[in-house]
Amino acid sequence: MDSIPEVIITSGSMCSAFQADNANLLTSYPTIGEISPKTLCLIGEDYLIGAVPRQPLIKVWTVSKMRKEEVGKFIIPGVVSALTVSSCGIYCVAGIKENIYIWQVTTGELLNVICRHYQDVSCLKFTGDDSRILSGGKDGHVMVWILAQAIAAHRHTDVTKPHFVWNNHSAEVTDIYNGSLSSRVATVSLDMTCKIYELDSGILLSAVCMDSPLTAVVMDPLEYIIFLGDDKGNLYKIDTYERLPREIHSIEVKSQFRIHQKKIISLSFSFEGTKLLTASEDGTCKLWDAQSMACVFSITVQGNFTNAFLAMKSEGMSVGKVLPQFYIRPFMKEFSRESSVRKFIESSIRTKTLSLMQEDQPGEIFSENLVNSALKIADVVNASVYEDLFQESVYGESVAELRTLNNQLYSFIINRGLDSIKEQSH
Repeated sequence: MDSIPEVIITSGSMCSAFQADNANLLTSYPTIGEISPKTLCLIGEDYLIGAVPRQPLIKVWTVSKMRKEEVGKFIIPGVVSALTVSSCGIYCVAGIKENIYIWQVTTGELLNVICRHYQDVSCLKFTGDDSRILSGGKDGHVMVWILAQAIAAHRHTDVTKPHFVWNNHSAEVTDIYNGSLSSRVATVSLDMTCKIYELDSGILLSAVCMDSPLTAVVMDPLEYIIFLGDDKGNLYKIDTYERLPREIHSIEVKSQFRIHQKKIISLSFSFEGTKLLTASEDGTCKLWDAQSMACVFSITVQGNFTNAFLAMKSEGMSVGKVLPQFYIRPFMKEFSRESSVRKFIESSIRTKTLSLMQEDQPGEIFSENLVNSALKIADVVNASVYEDLFQESVYGESVAELRTLNNQLYSFIINRGLDSIKEQSH
């Protein structure tokens, strides 16, 4: 069985993409320049996005091997300290000081600004199903936000409240893990601890106490093993499958590896879960066999790495000119004046599940993955015109299906209402 093609995407003095099977340079983006740590992300399969250090600027460029085009330099309200993009490519979330900004990528509209952290936001992550956002700050707090609520109706007057607030760290949160299973969350901090939570209940499952500040965390795709990186270049491997004690102390961690000379900045697993990628400020990026911890290869650059992660190899990286599936609009610095009639889609490309959120309607349809999902058909039917609701986010055939469904719902409610009137008249 052929392995799934993957690439290693890095940033340092410039951004590059390497083959994950042999470390050969696939393509580089020398004109992009330096990208801030924890801000380099893919937007779908067509674009890369990253924030410029010490400047209120976000850059977006195509990943195409043949068309290395910068498609935008967006001036934003402040310097970005953390950035993440939903796996469906629709939403971009950035930390600017203690605030969390949420944009819709395809329109550039600013959907919400959340202010709940007391110090700068240090890391951001989407859950695997895009339903929730995880934020960590220099205040030591980790918060879980339901995306649908964060961009829901009346956000200009109502304060957005987090679903969970975890305040078990006493220093800056340096990294957050949440995988495709969306079952566990692992956080690490400069307070030398790692906390493992159950995502749906918010319960603290375990605390790992080490002897040095922790800077990176990741779990294998099945969440059997957790890897921790510290500021001295050490990697720790902990088995969480057979037993997960309430507390784990450094003396109990038997698997410790000195793999880098300086701070580990990121950890990333391959799609199949057999390879582990580590990157460090010592200018090296290494791929390891996760079972034996044998080094497969090492990538070295002049200077430091600021970001590095494994990703699926897109068509644009191997073929010629590939047109993007959608286009990026400049990110707005303020709320749109037409926000009172603005409508949004939360979608999952793989499952084709959609949720409808309209500002002037109390009823909400969440996707099946969302916590506390609710369906209020009557409120949806009372909504105004849905003619162009999904035009910018889904394909035409989906629009036709949704229009048909809305017509059926409308007819059903009207018929029920008429039948009720007839019964009362008799």
